[in-house]
Amino acid sequence: MKPTLKIFLILLLWVPVYLSAYSVPTPAKDELITVLLSDEQLNALISKKNYGSPSSPNGVCYGMDRTNYALLTQIHFEPGYRDTASVIENKILTAYRNNAPQNIHGFKNLKEFTETMEKGWDKFYNPLRRAVEQIQNEQNPFSNAYKMLMRTKRILYHGTDAITAESKALMYYLTAKSPVSIGIFNWGIGHALTVIGFSQKLDQLGNRFIDTFYVLDSNTPWEVQKLTIRKQDPGTSQEKAYWYYEEWEDDAVFSPYVFLVFDFPTEWDKIVGDSRFEFHQHLHPDLLEDAKKIDPLLLTFRGF
Repeated sequence: MKPTLKIFLILLLWVPVYLSAYSVPTPAKDELITVLLSDEQLNALISKKNYGSPSSPNGVCYGMDRTNYALLTQIHFEPGYRDTASVIENKILTAYRNNAPQNIHGFKNLKEFTETMEKGWDKFYNPLRRAVEQIQNEQNPFSNAYKMLMRTKRILYHGTDAITAESKALMYYLTAKSPVSIGIFNWGIGHALTVIGFSQKLDQLGNRFIDTFYVLDSNTPWEVQKLTIRKQDPGTSQEKAYWYYEEWEDDAVFSPYVFLVFDFPTEWDKIVGDSRFEFHQHLHPDLLEDAKKIDPLLLTFRGF
């Protein structure tokens, strides 16, 4: 093989990996996965993996998570003369802090913007990276501690019913087209995720209890991850339920059994979500011919 052709093929293989973000895993043959983001939206998100910054050495997961949400919901892109780096940073921060729609000039769409920013990620003044790190620094640790305390009280008083209530709350907002920002915690360590969808068994469509959710995780920006509810001693007086994060299943540091805390989306989040997100269904490739016959019965969840 000629050296130039070999180099071209290597680049051809490398570029999509570097420039593509989250994808939905292939569903099992008995499963329907529903997510709020289209493949185009998922592919346009920040594909850089979570990293430590000087001001947040343990990671900037919250900053990446909330920046992605602001980019999806509050920012429009317009081609033409490009905004300066400081203007771009300020517009992202304004979108995040004030829920204020912003127009960033010089890019035709979100994908072109994130690709351009990631190519220059290590530049001294990268506006996307600076916005991520600034938003990370604005996270309120006292608020998280309070939410963990209140959540612990609910578990002590209500046990498994508290987990069921959390599942119903997530479903209420997902069916209102509102992705939900959550924190998962164990051993005193927290991590920010965004819940964007859920899974149902094909023979249980319409079931009012959902135990499998899909999340964006900046630690694995190439694929959405699964957060599930697992039960011990089901159907007995000793039944207990736990949130289980499969990505941490084989982790030497983190336990996959996690505490979950979240803020309810605001009315503004629901208005914006209705204009920016839709329900996107994913089936096993062998079942695509039957896709039109499947009704996810999403409206049944609005009663929560």
